[in-house]
Amino acid sequence: MEARSGRGIRTLAVLAALGLMAAAIPSNAQVVAHWSFDSDLLTDVSGNGLDTSSTNAPAHDTVDMVFGAGSADFDRDNQEYLELVSGIDLANKSFTISTWVKRESLYGNQFMYSAGSPVDGGANAQKFLHVSFNNQNNINVDYYYDGWASSANLTDTNGWHHYVLTYDAASQEQAVWLDGSQADTDTTVGLASDGVFYIGKRNDLNNNLNGKLDELWVFDEALNAVQIDGLYASNHFTVGTQSPYATYSLPGRVGAELYDNGGQNTAYYDSDAVNSGSAGFRAGEAVDIGTGDGGSNVVTDVVDGEWIEFTTASIGSGLDTIALRVACTNAAASVDVMVDGVFLGNIRLPDTGGMGVWETVARSMLDIPAGSGQVVRLKFNGGGFELNWFEAYAEVQSPYATYSLPGLVQAEDYDTGGAVTAYRDTTAGNSGDSTYRSDDVDLSVGDSGVVVSSIEDGEWLEFTMDSIAASMNSLSVRVASVNSNAAVAVYADWEYIGTLEIPDTGSLSTWQTISGAEAFEFPAGSGIQIRLEFIGGGFNVNWFEISASRAAYAVHSVPGTIEFEHYDYGGEGEAYHDTTVVHHGDAGFRTTEAVDIVNGGTGMAVGYTAAGEWLEFTVPYIPVGMNIIELGLSAQNAGKNVTVSIDGTDLGTATAVNQSYNSYHAVLLKGLDIPSGSNKVVRMTFDNGGMNGDYFKIYAASVPFVTNYLPGRVEFEDYDLGGEGVGFHDKDPDVNKGNKKDYRADDGADIHAPAEGITMEYNDLIDPNEWAVYTITEVAEGVDTMEFRVAAPQANKNFSVYADGAFVCQVDVPRTYGWQIYTNVVVEDIVIPAGSNVAIKIVKNTGGYNLNWFEATGGEGPPSYATWADSFMPDVIGTETNDYDSDGFDNLYEYGLNGDPTIDDGGGTAPVFTFNGTGFDYIHLLRNDDSNLVYKVQTRQSLTIGKWLDTGFTIVGTNLTGTAYDEVTNTVDAVVNEKFIRLEIESN
Repeated sequence: MEARSGRGIRTLAVLAALGLMAAAIPSNAQVVAHWSFDSDLLTDVSGNGLDTSSTNAPAHDTVDMVFGAGSADFDRDNQEYLELVSGIDLANKSFTISTWVKRESLYGNQFMYSAGSPVDGGANAQKFLHVSFNNQNNINVDYYYDGWASSANLTDTNGWHHYVLTYDAASQEQAVWLDGSQADTDTTVGLASDGVFYIGKRNDLNNNLNGKLDELWVFDEALNAVQIDGLYASNHFTVGTQSPYATYSLPGRVGAELYDNGGQNTAYYDSDAVNSGSAGFRAGEAVDIGTGDGGSNVVTDVVDGEWIEFTTASIGSGLDTIALRVACTNAAASVDVMVDGVFLGNIRLPDTGGMGVWETVARSMLDIPAGSGQVVRLKFNGGGFELNWFEAYAEVQSPYATYSLPGLVQAEDYDTGGAVTAYRDTTAGNSGDSTYRSDDVDLSVGDSGVVVSSIEDGEWLEFTMDSIAASMNSLSVRVASVNSNAAVAVYADWEYIGTLEIPDTGSLSTWQTISGAEAFEFPAGSGIQIRLEFIGGGFNVNWFEISASRAAYAVHSVPGTIEFEHYDYGGEGEAYHDTTVVHHGDAGFRTTEAVDIVNGGTGMAVGYTAAGEWLEFTVPYIPVGMNIIELGLSAQNAGKNVTVSIDGTDLGTATAVNQSYNSYHAVLLKGLDIPSGSNKVVRMTFDNGGMNGDYFKIYAASVPFVTNYLPGRVEFEDYDLGGEGVGFHDKDPDVNKGNKKDYRADDGADIHAPAEGITMEYNDLIDPNEWAVYTITEVAEGVDTMEFRVAAPQANKNFSVYADGAFVCQVDVPRTYGWQIYTNVVVEDIVIPAGSNVAIKIVKNTGGYNLNWFEATGGEGPPSYATWADSFMPDVIGTETNDYDSDGFDNLYEYGLNGDPTIDDGGGTAPVFTFNGTGFDYIHLLRNDDSNLVYKVQTRQSLTIGKWLDTGFTIVGTNLTGTAYDEVTNTVDAVVNEKFIRLEIESN
């Protein structure tokens, strides 16, 4: 562990001499969340269940930390962060956020954490909290737009420092504390909304932290100097002077009424200030003490969220079980057990039948730390129960018979150890007719053997397994039942596995084997305890069986993304093939199986691959029309391939981009004939080793809205057809916020019509992942430069460009000081693969800008006007040219240089041009016997840039020919030289 720089240890005695002990004590200071980053990066060790998640998690550093066994190491370049979607509500409330931070570079605008989200479009639209180091290395507290650059400055990149932000809602005072001392204060109206809590980044941008965090606490009050010093000096939160009420050591039994001295929020938390119990014991305190369980003093009138603490003289080694003596009427109640602020486990309480009906319940397999002076906290969840005492001891449970899984286990062979430890039975004695065992569990003769009978709601049995093999995911139970609402809940080492519903079989002697419809994922190993908890009663159990069967790990949706690590259940040779039997990955995921899962990619990836290894994925349904499979792969060297097959038919081989194992690139297999239907099995085969697999996607290519070529110009508003999730993604896909309501008005993409022409708006500030796709009909060889027409009123805006899933470039949008003030941004030395139907994807990293068009240059594209004119002069009427706009007609027909455009063979009278001094007369035939035809004369300056536009021509005159055609003369302006013209005929 590294020493903390600049940190002084100060005692409470010194603080008292300074008068700080007299500081106001918060009335209900509670820990909202505490991420210690010790055993992992996600777990909230406060017991409140506010575990974080991340698709791009930081590294877990087990060497460099302040307290405990680990810290979170954030790499800014990889944009690593943690997030909690809900559970921390700081809106209009007092709070404290405390953490240790170690900066590893002095990048500007590094965000430690942020909270909240916009709530409306008014003054509160952006009142969310950002806490960061600004460009001057000051700690910046930003209630966006109410920013405060505090005077607390931190430029040290070699040591740990303690940083605390407090906010008092009553006084509206916020304070920054650095290394135990108050550094600065300010006033603000506080947060206006709750929302996602981000650790290591800002909630609407990717200005990530480059450094480490340790011991991140969130409290629901503004802590005072004493409390903050406790966090700084010893990572301990207190609100008063705590001391033991009595002397006790563990193993041993401790009366619940003997909680510590220290008062509310120090030794206990009670929801009201009055002891409403009848015992008259510790009457001046708030904990409710009554009498019960044979006249003992008991903690009564328990309310959800209350807790009591006990300072022990010593805790012996080898203790792993906590027992509670309770009377309970709430089957949903439970008690969290913590030692020195570290959550050990949760003990679920049964409905004992009434407040006067007492029962002992226990939780084993707890890692109770040995030592002296430790503080045990019992936190009450749900209320509706009373507590007499708790006890800690070493478990005496042992298997009655030896069983290994996969296999069948007889229900009557539950563990030895007696009630509370190995089983729970609600009635005394064996009410059955079997003498197989002499415990209180009811055993009867039936189903050709001994069965557990007379089952009541809330009873349970435990079985210690000699071993459980990997990939166990199937559960079957042999039952006879007269209750259609019964069920069996299954736990392994106290972790919930799943619930199996039990039907009414017709009688208690009519036996059926019931199997789970979904996969049950059992851990592998030795000495694992399986618990069967019986819900509803009214049934008998003969045996249960746990085995491996082929099943999907998750419900995979197509079109959609499937993670490589989510291969099917079923084990070696069934769901996967791995050339080794040992798991070598570092992600800590599915470690009992041989497939090596590593950290990387979008979170985790399959690594350490060898030639011939494969993974299979059962997909419930693949719809008709899917024709693209995209794979996220990485490789150190060239020539690394993955072959994709569905139901045994090879579809194609993807070659990984060779760069490094940590550089993942999208590889597309396009134009595939992907079979549709139900329960399709996709296999990914590694043709050679030395690559990692992150994900694959199955989807259909989008259809272009217009025909585009590169080199050439593409209008941003001309994204592909298909709507939300296909041609584009918009955070509010039902609303076009632009003011161009008549252009693609049914789409939710925001389209605008400024002076420059129609543009795509990206000015919404919340969703950083909006995107649009542009299918390019043909990309020529050698395209190496892109130019973008953009406008942005503010700085620090950017978006990314991808081609067929591969990253091309990031485009930094400069500040133009207005939504309608446009400039061009050029990005050179890029690579866009040549080919047909290349999908260019524009992904918004930030909001706050407009996009007009983009162009690509380099390589050889369709001909310019001059090239076309040189090659196809009017004297070569009848010669076909390329169909550049892919409308099915050759250009000589569509430009009106030969024949009647309504007749495919080009017969009839050709349209002609005449110059009238100011413009051109364009004369063509019009059918006078078909009123359903609409005639449009359109012009275009380039075949490669822009779109066909109606000319606004004027019909000069109509000459009746006496046939089915009229001759129409139109005037076209000659303001712009070298203009293409065409006649478009449509049916209305």
